[in-house]
Amino acid sequence: MEIRGAIFDMDGTLVDSLGLWDILWTQLGLQFFNDETFRPDKAIEKAIRTLTLQDGMLLLHQACGVGASGEALLRIANDFFERGYKGT
Repeated sequence: MEIRGAIFDMDGTLVDSLGLWDILWTQLGLQFFNDETFRPDKAIEKAIRTLTLQDGMLLLHQACGVGASGEALLRIANDFFERGYKGT
């Protein structure tokens, strides 16, 4: 059998993003609400973590009123996670 591609899920294996989510909530809270204690309610947060980042940021915008749009939040989150995974 010829292998034409593969999917490798590195989160939880090589890197762990759980702590990054806590930092992201703090940063979004400070940026949009001047509140470092911001965190979506548990149901919304759980839903966000099961979606693609794009769909999760759209849900965050719609459910919690964060940011100008889901797309704007996606740009912020992509930049944040990229820096987090790089360790910068």
